[in-house]
Amino acid sequence: MSSATAIAYMRARESILRICRSGADARALRLEVLAVIRRVVGFDAYAWLITDPETSVGSAPLADVPCLPELGQLIRLKYLTAVNRWTGLPCGAASLSGATDGDLSRSLMWRELLCRYQVCDIASSVYRDRFGCWGFLDLWRT
Repeated sequence: MSSATAIAYMRARESILRICRSGADARALRLEVLAVIRRVVGFDAYAWLITDPETSVGSAPLADVPCLPELGQLIRLKYLTAVNRWTGLPCGAASLSGATDGDLSRSLMWRELLCRYQVCDIASSVYRDRFGCWGFLDLWRT
């Protein structure tokens, strides 16, 4: 990683910490954080859900995805897909391409829906604390 990239990541991290301390509501906070992330990580679409820590069921979705008319199908496939599923990922991020060794068709969600939208990778990150999983973010590249 170049020093310029390292500095950009450090500044983004500081900005995100400031946003988290701001007391913004969940939707505003996520939109502000996405704007910061977009400056250092390229992505074309996203889905960020808050989840119930006990059940890991998603709620309060914030999404900008190209398959919005098929949102019900997307949600169904997200719950059925084992690859990079938020309930099985540790804290941190994982790429769909990495998890499938470059064979995206190993993901049910990609195979059944996202391939039609030219999605070429998804970075999935999961947020957990001692109470359980409280959210996940998928950043899509097309």
